[in-house]
Amino acid sequence: MAGDLNAKHTNWNNEVNNQRGMLLVKWYNEIAPFCKTEIYASREPTFPKAGSYLDLCIADKRIIINNGLNYTYTEDYDSDHKAIIFEASLKNENTNIETNHHEPKILNYKKADWNQFQKTLSKNPIAISPHRNYSAQEIERFILELIKNITTALKEAAPTRQQQSLLDRYPNNKIDKEHSEKSKLITALNKTKRLFPANTRLISQLKSKKRR
Repeated sequence: MAGDLNAKHTNWNNEVNNQRGMLLVKWYNEIAPFCKTEIYASREPTFPKAGSYLDLCIADKRIIINNGLNYTYTEDYDSDHKAIIFEASLKNENTNIETNHHEPKILNYKKADWNQFQKTLSKNPIAISPHRNYSAQEIERFILELIKNITTALKEAAPTRQQQSLLDRYPNNKIDKEHSEKSKLITALNKTKRLFPANTRLISQLKSKKRR
């Protein structure tokens, strides 16, 4: 992934940090190791007017960027920013970058058994004493534990909703054209049905096959 993230940080040669830059560094320190990703900044400022490094590349660590260099190149184009250029290659031909194409399960909350939800949630009470002050880390741990318990209870109480077909969710020009042709054929069959009532059964069978 690469683009104008508008994230300033001294880690990639900016003079100051902005909020996006600090959030990105926080993500890099806490989350990126689990995602096996690396941030690559440019060798020169990508926004020359301010001398800022705003355009970044975030890539899988198993991908080699610019033959192992830890920066990207820049090039002028029709913009006030410079384009970042990099060459990506796998470490070797046997490197396998796995991708997960499984879509998350969608729960049907309208049909959830809320009595079951309450029962499951009550099995894992969180021991919080009203007689002491907790640190920020302890409160955060309680919140994470509560979120985990709620998620578990919801999975047991709510059934899985049938997922929409990917083809229906992302129509393209070819699919739209097929739908249009299908509608025209069904319209023509309806007209034929009115003109030739004796062939009603045959026309109904043809319409049924076309809808599949």
